[in-house]
Amino acid sequence: MGSNLTNLIDSVKNIYGWNDKQLAESLGVSSHSILSWKSGRRSPKRAIEIELEKLGEGGKGEKMLDNQLQDKDYIIELPVSLYTSPSPRDP
Repeated sequence: MGSNLTNLIDSVKNIYGWNDKQLAESLGVSSHSILSWKSGRRSPKRAIEIELEKLGEGGKGEKMLDNQLQDKDYIIELPVSLYTSPSPRDP
């Protein structure tokens, strides 16, 4: 599990451009915990591991979307209905 977890941690850090301290803050743990997970001395709680996986998946999706939208112009037309209350000046 150590190397898979290390790869996941490194992947999440790379996706978001975070260091160990920033990743730890986003997970609500200490940077010492991150180091002990990467070394294989300890394992995170399952909830933290799930959060790491979500960060990894979400980040990849965002990065792919950014790459798809890069250097492209888009015009989005939305139907709009404006309602104004009757004015005392209206017949």
